[in-house]
Order: sequence, then C-alpha cells, then structure tokens
Amino acid sequence: MLRPSTLSLMVLGVCASTPFAFAAPATQLSMDQLKQVHPKLQTFDIGGKVTKMVAPDMATGRTAEKAAQNFLRTWSHSLGVDESDFIAEGPFADGHHLQQIMYNKETGEHKFTGVYYKQTVDGLPVYGSRLMVLSRNVEGFPIVNATVDLRDVKGFKKPRRMMNNSALALMAAATRFGNAVTTTNPVLMVYAGSQEEHVEPRAVLVFEAQVGGGWDPDTYQKAELLVDAETGEILFEKNLILHADGNISGVATESSGADTCDPESAVGLPYAKVTRGGNTEYADANGDFTIGGSGNFTSRLEGLWFNVNNDSGSDSSISQSGVNILHNSSNSSASYRAEVNGYLQSNIVRDFTLEHAPAFPTIGSQTSFPVNVNIGSTCNAYYDYSSINFYSAGGGCSNTAFSVVVHHEYGHHLVAVAGSGQDAYGEGMGDVMGVLITGDSQLARGFYSNDCVNGIRNADNNKQYPCNGGIHDCGQLISGCVWDTLAEMQAAYPMTGHAIVSSLAVNSIMMHSGGSITPSITLDWLTLDDDDGDLSNGTPHSVEIIAGFGMHNMADFPEPLENDECSEAKVVIDGSHSFSTVGASHSGDSYDDGDCGGTYLGEMTADVWFSYTACESGSMTVSTCDLVDFDSDIVVYQGSCGSKTQIACNGDGDNCSNYSSETTFNVTQGSEYLIRVGGWGGSSEGSGQLSVDGPGVPCDTGTPCPGDIDEDGTVGVNDLLQIVDMWGEVGGAGDIDEDGTVGVGDLLMLIDAWGACPE
Repeated sequence: MLRPSTLSLMVLGVCASTPFAFAAPATQLSMDQLKQVHPKLQTFDIGGKVTKMVAPDMATGRTAEKAAQNFLRTWSHSLGVDESDFIAEGPFADGHHLQQIMYNKETGEHKFTGVYYKQTVDGLPVYGSRLMVLSRNVEGFPIVNATVDLRDVKGFKKPRRMMNNSALALMAAATRFGNAVTTTNPVLMVYAGSQEEHVEPRAVLVFEAQVGGGWDPDTYQKAELLVDAETGEILFEKNLILHADGNISGVATESSGADTCDPESAVGLPYAKVTRGGNTEYADANGDFTIGGSGNFTSRLEGLWFNVNNDSGSDSSISQSGVNILHNSSNSSASYRAEVNGYLQSNIVRDFTLEHAPAFPTIGSQTSFPVNVNIGSTCNAYYDYSSINFYSAGGGCSNTAFSVVVHHEYGHHLVAVAGSGQDAYGEGMGDVMGVLITGDSQLARGFYSNDCVNGIRNADNNKQYPCNGGIHDCGQLISGCVWDTLAEMQAAYPMTGHAIVSSLAVNSIMMHSGGSITPSITLDWLTLDDDDGDLSNGTPHSVEIIAGFGMHNMADFPEPLENDECSEAKVVIDGSHSFSTVGASHSGDSYDDGDCGGTYLGEMTADVWFSYTACESGSMTVSTCDLVDFDSDIVVYQGSCGSKTQIACNGDGDNCSNYSSETTFNVTQGSEYLIRVGGWGGSSEGSGQLSVDGPGVPCDTGTPCPGDIDEDGTVGVNDLLQIVDMWGEVGGAGDIDEDGTVGVGDLLMLIDAWGACPE
C-alpha cells in the first residue's frame, strides 16, 4: 500500500477529485446510477428518449402487480415522471391492466404477466401514453422488460374554464367533416405529441366522428379527433379507416392466391349459426353441429364470432330439409364466393391468434364482428376499428375477400385491441399474420387478376432498419424479419419451429407501442423466448431469432457507452481522444443558446461526457472541427455533475466542415470542467476525435510504471480507471477497503497490487 505522502502526491499530480458514492434513495436514482446497479440493462431510444428497457430483475414483488409498483418506485424518477402520476389502466377496450402473455400448452399456464399503466398530469390522462412492464410468472415476479411511451408534460395545469364537452365535440366534427356525427362520448385528456414528436401539452377532448355510410367508399369517413378544450381547435386527427392500398392477395379456401388463381373446394365453416324451427345452435370448429326441433335447416354466412354482410345485394342464405348444408355449391358467383371466403378466413385468423395467445385482449369474447364484402369499389380493403371490409372485383383486380387480405385486415384489429399504434407496424403485422397462416411469402398473390405468380409485397425481402419509405413498404421490414426467423427456426426445429415463431409473433403484439418498427421488437421477442430473465446468457432460441432479425439490421444493439452520463464522464488531458455517440442516450440537461454567440444549438441528443481538470489558468479550446462524421454540438460546464454551471457552447464552428464544433473559454487552475459532446437535434450521431487544448502542459508527476496504462509517462486518473475496468469486480466492483464507496484509495491499492503495467 502506498504511503500517505505518496497518496497526496498522486492526487495532486493528476488533479483529480474523489469519485462519488451513492447517497440518493432508490426512488431518486438517475438512469446512469441505475445502470450501475443493473449492469445488464439494455435500452433502446427514439429521439433520445428511452422507449425499451430490458434487464434480468429491474424490480420484484409478491405478485406481478406488486413487482410493477416497485418498478415505478425505483425507475420512474429516471424516466422523468413521478410514480404518483401513473394510473393502472391498459390500452384495451375494457381498460384492464393485467394481461397474461405467452401461454404454455404443456403446463396450461402463462409465462408472463404484462402490467400496464397510463401517465397522468394534474388529474388528466395523457393521450397516447403507456408504460408496460413485463413480469415473469415465477417466484418474486421479476420485471424483465418495460415498454416506455411517455410524454413531456412538465408545467401543464388543467385549464379552469373549458367549453361544453358535447357541444364542442359536435362543432369540431361538423367543422372537419360537414354533416358528421360523434360516435363516442368526448373524454378530457392531455395531448403532448407522440413518441417521435413533442408538442406543448394542452387539454383536449378525445372522441370519434363519422360521416357517410360504412359501405360507401366515396362518402364514408371515420376519425378520432383531438380538440383543444379551450378554443375548439382540432389539434390532431387519427384516421380510423385503414386501407390496404392494393397490397393483399387472397386465397380461396385452401390456398394463398385470389379466387381467379386458385381452385375452391368444400371446407367446414367453423362456428356457423344454424336454426331449425325455434332452435338456434352454432357449429364447432369443423362445421359440425347438433340441433333439435323440426322443419327446415336455415343458414346464413354468420356465426358466433363473425357476421358477413354482402354490400352488393342480399346476404346469401340457405333453407333446406337436408342436414348437410353447402354454401356456394355451384361456385358460379364471385359475390357468393367472397362471402364464404370472408367468413372462413376471418375464423381462421381468429383461431390462429387464440391458439397462441388464449388470453389475447377482446378477441376471445368478441361476437358478431362485421365482415363486409363486395363493397362497390375495386382494388382495396380496409379496417375501420369496428369492421373489416373487402372490395368487389374490377379495375384489373380480384375480389379482395380472400385469405391473406382477410388475415391482414384482421391483423390490424389485433394491433388495435392490443392497444398499439398502426402505421408501418400495423401494416407489417397484418402481413405477418398472412405469412404465418399460409406459409407463402408472397403477400396477395393474384391481387391483380392478371398475375397469379407475384404478390404486391413479399416477406422474402432485404428491407433494412431504419426504413424511410411509406408505411406499406416499411411494413415489409417486420414481415421480412419473421419470414427469415421462421426459416432459421424450422431448420433447427423442423417439428416445432413454426409454432415457436407464431407464438412469439402473436404475443409480441401485446408488448408493442406506437407505429414504428425498431430493434425494440427484437428485444421483445428475446424476452418472451427467455427462460431465466437474463438476456445476456442467451435464450432458448436466441440464435435463430437474432439470425432472422439480424438479416434486416434489427439485432444490432449498441454496447452501453462508458461515458454516456455525466457521472460516467471520461477523464481527459490535453490531446486527441477517440469517441462515439452511437447508441448514446439524451442526458436531458438544458442549456442557453444565448451563451453561444448567437449560434442556435437546438436540442442536443445522443451525447457523451468528458471531465478535464485545469492544471494552469488561461485559455482553453475544445473542438470536433473537421474531426467527426456527424453534425456535432459542444457544451462546457464548470463544477461537478450535481452542481455545474454552463460556461461555453458551440453548434457550428467557424470554417468547420460537416457542421462540426469548436469553442474557446477561460479556465482556472485546479477547477473541474465537464465537456458534453452530442448530435444536433433529432437523431444525429457518429464518431470521431475530440481535441482538448488547455493552458500550459498536462499535469505530470514524472512517475513511470507501474500503473502507467496509457504509456504517457505519468500515472493519471485514466490509468486508475482502466485498471478497475480490467480487474472487473474486486471487493465489490473496486471497493477494496470495504467502506461502501469506490475512492482514490481503492484505485491506488489496485495499482500497488498490480506492481507492473499489465499486458
């Protein structure tokens, strides 16, 4: 052990301050402190905000709900929301907040419980917000995955005066659609933008408005409106009619093509309704039924779960004395065939869903869901949150009431009742349902009646994340991931591979939030597949999942950066230092662009931190000028993480290319300066060099090895931190003297123990 005099010399020589010790209670720890407590934590960000968290045991409890409550106490502060600002409410039709996920047929039990919360502010729910934490159904109910979709509503206060709810809603609906009606009661909420875009929070009325008939494509409109509760201004509109835009091909009863491409054959109609006299019964999954009474048997294309409506004429119906009823026996009417296909395929996709997720929200108990066919238009199909709808043949297109098209539109319904957004994710998951049920990568083969070979989309694709195309085009990103994962899984597990992938795909819908397709979906699949709550040691099928998603750049999770947070700032001296901001989070600090000589910085995202201690007073320059491959910003603070003052910043340096940065400021001998480097706004990130040029020469004790890891002739803080990193966990992650903190004394003891520079 070094003598006290040597210790004093060392501390003075490197101009270092003693590392911090944790003192904040667990409920007030920052994200970077929690990362140290949970070293296996993986996060995914959108726009610098954490949207996905995965770790073996982020919280535990006596029940799944207790574990979720403990998660709120521990993690909500780091997410910028107080635990009291959450209400236990799920995004489902009935608002339930405990959802069983990943059913095991062998045990009859579910593997996980999803616990759902909604964010509130000043007593009002926040529109579009969600926090879902996933608990393993084992002892302690450890939380292993969290979907974070929260809004920045700081400073919002509920207005004292607001317009009459019903009158305002009706006025807004009439303004937007003309002769419209409101179809739901207005609900008072707070709107603060989306996961991708923040807007100033405002009190809004949320309701649905509709104009026209549901089967008239020229007049029918249906939307969810968000109206300012004070002014009546329409702030946001969500279209509730989701068209497929000519992208789904169809299958008759036993194939994956349109009726113009593939033959029809007789098949049982599951759960179909049959009446005889005054008696009514429903068939089983094979179409078999038992019924009493006397007289003729009557059957329409309606059943326990679905009701087919024919827009081109009367609904088809059979009344006969024979016990064996066969709809569309002559197969000579495209309209009649569409009714049969619509009914059959709706039941097929519903049964497929419940086979892999028996507790899926709404689906298991929803009766008489409308399937509208032969609508008087062509080349499309749509979902409007209350029905699925299919167009007649014409305009070079087949009738769209066939297999994959039906699966796709019902896939939108699955996404909706699970509480997620639609957009690219909804389009992609609609395609995924068709791919998994039919086994055909071609989506909507025969949609165009002159082409029975190709579909209008293909799951066998090379779409890469991130995708910047339209929602239907980018939807192929997730269908491609599933198709390639299915191939990998079936190669490794020929008998069970399809069931494994199907179960993961269906159950993952309940974990998703928003309309984007990002690698957070890969983390959801791995979490659902895992058997011990720890993704770092792999999952039973992680090799196949990562291989399939990796083909689409959906399995590239950036390694956690050592200097992602202020408390992890990398100690630097004069010279050039390599760094990267790829995968870095947003620190959330604000700064005043007025200190930057008029240069507008915007909001810095994906930032990393450095610490510099001045060994002389004078002028200092920090620069990324022509040294990085992204649009960088620099902000400099004096002091420590807990108490710092901004003293300099720069967005675009004079004569610097690629919008790189440079700033010069004065420093005082012995003072610590924190240097924050990040991307300008949005998601700008990259790598390069940071140039640091302080006054005088670097502090130098003249002490050679042992301990000189970076071979600069001195033993500095960088050397000490590198030794701790190389040692790993020694006496509690570096706490050699067991006093509960990691301090300079511990580091010096490590150097003394090494004795010589490591290889």
